[in-house]
Order: sequence, then C-alpha cells, then structure tokens
Amino acid sequence: MSQPKRSDEPIWWALFSAGGVCFAVIIPGLVLTIGLLYPLGLLPEPALS
Repeated sequence: MSQPKRSDEPIWWALFSAGGVCFAVIIPGLVLTIGLLYPLGLLPEPALS
C-alpha cells in the first residue's frame, strides 16, 4: 500500500487566516483612531505626528 501524497495546502490556509486575523484586529483600531477620535479632538495634536 502506498502512502498518500502530503499536501502543502494547510500551510497556505494558515498564512491566509493569519493575514485575515491581523486585518480584522488592526483595521478597526485604525478606523477608530484616525476616523473618529482624531477628528473629534479626543486625541492631542502631536499624537499622530
């Protein structure tokens, strides 16, 4: 009986999901900071410089 060929597909799915998790964590923080807090004056002026 021959061994089934190992797939490298799990590696690519792991990289894809890691990128999705990073995107899901970082983007809402950026939207909150740059899109809401800074324009409303809740962050000091030099906070983003």
